[in-house]
Amino acid sequence: MGKYTVIADVGKSIIDLLKDKLVPEPVSKPDTIGMCDPKERGSFVVGVHPYNFKENAEMRNLDPIVLPDGNLQNPSTSYQIFYMISIASKSEQTAKAEDEHRILGRIVQVLRDNAVIPKKYMPESLRLSNEEIKIEMLPLELEEKVKVWTMFSEPYKLSVFYSVGPLIIDSEVIKPPVKRVTSFGVGSRRIIQSREVDSQ
Repeated sequence: MGKYTVIADVGKSIIDLLKDKLVPEPVSKPDTIGMCDPKERGSFVVGVHPYNFKENAEMRNLDPIVLPDGNLQNPSTSYQIFYMISIASKSEQTAKAEDEHRILGRIVQVLRDNAVIPKKYMPESLRLSNEEIKIEMLPLELEEKVKVWTMFSEPYKLSVFYSVGPLIIDSEVIKPPVKRVTSFGVGSRRIIQSREVDSQ
C-alpha cells in the first residue's frame, strides 16, 4: 500500500539515515542536518533540497487492481523525487572548505553504501509497502547543476544530486466490477451461455 505520505516519509528516511551515519563525525550535532531551501537553511550544515518530482512513465501500470472483495481499484502510480544536497560549514573561514569537503565525502560514501534505503530508517507506513526505494547519484554536468541552483536564486555551490524511487502512491478510486452479460433475448428465442432454449 502506497499512501500519499510517501513523499514526506522518504524525505524523513533520508534525513534519519544521514543523521545516524554523519554524527558525531564529521557532523557534531544531528539537528544541523535537515530538509530545507538552500536560501533559507537556518542552522543546517547539511541541507537536503528537493527540486524535482516526476512520474515513472516506464513503470506505468494500466491494469486495475482486483481487491479481496472483488472491487476494482485504479492502478497505483510510480514516481521519482530528485534531491540536491549541499553543505554550509559553521567552521572558521580557514577551515571551512576542508570541513565541507570532509562532510561531502562522507555523504557520498553513506549514500553509496546504502543504495537502497534500509528499512530501519523508514516510518512504518513506508515499511509496510515492501518497496525497495533506491538512491542513485545523478551524473549531471556542471551546467545542469548550475541551473538547479539558479532555480533557487542562489549562486552555484559544490553539491551532489540524487534520484530516489520508486515512490508508489495508490489511487483512492475504487469501482465495482463490470458485470458480464450471461443471457440475452433475440426475437422469440432466448440464448443462455451459448445454449439455445425455446421460449414456447
